[in-house]
Amino acid sequence: MRKLIPIMLLAASSLAVAQGGDQNEATDVSIAAETGVVTIASKGADVRNVLYDLFTQSKNNFVLEANIRFILYLSLTGVEFEEALNIVCTVTSLEYELDNGIYFIGKKKVGSGPLPKRDSRPKPQAKRGKLTSAELQKHLTTRFMRADLRKVYESFSEQTGVEIIVDANVPMYKIDAFLIDTSLEYALDVLARATQLKYTLNDNKQIVISKKS
Repeated sequence: MRKLIPIMLLAASSLAVAQGGDQNEATDVSIAAETGVVTIASKGADVRNVLYDLFTQSKNNFVLEANIRFILYLSLTGVEFEEALNIVCTVTSLEYELDNGIYFIGKKKVGSGPLPKRDSRPKPQAKRGKLTSAELQKHLTTRFMRADLRKVYESFSEQTGVEIIVDANVPMYKIDAFLIDTSLEYALDVLARATQLKYTLNDNKQIVISKKS
């Protein structure tokens, strides 16, 4: 049974936390966040479902041509996203074009050859420095009941424009978070105390949430 632990705060804020028990639920498609490689297992699933899971898990955008049908049997382990997509398209006689960050997928046209591989290696970026005090004082409001911890941090990012990264080893906590017109820094402190996690500011204007050592 999941337990919900109430946390008493100021009159304007309240929060509670519980650890979820289903973070290991099996999926057909999984993405390794550290390396970006994918694992796909399909035993007779339609290619539309395989593509949907692949793009959803890898957080890429795609549009699929209408009337695409193909029963797919495959098992790919630890391959690059682009390679997995090329394999799926080859087996199902599909092709794709990448335009403005969106993959447009459709039936392969007669006489069309394989599309050139795009260099998917991350481009080095200059460090942007640490967040300023003014950025940490941006205000936010949340009203969540038994929401995933990551969804709460996602809401922080959307309201303040500050990128928050949650380590993969952080438990799948469920949160009741009512934070009314509080600063980002205050909200981070509240969640850190309630969940026994820590947050650090890196040199790329990001906040990293992780377990305490």
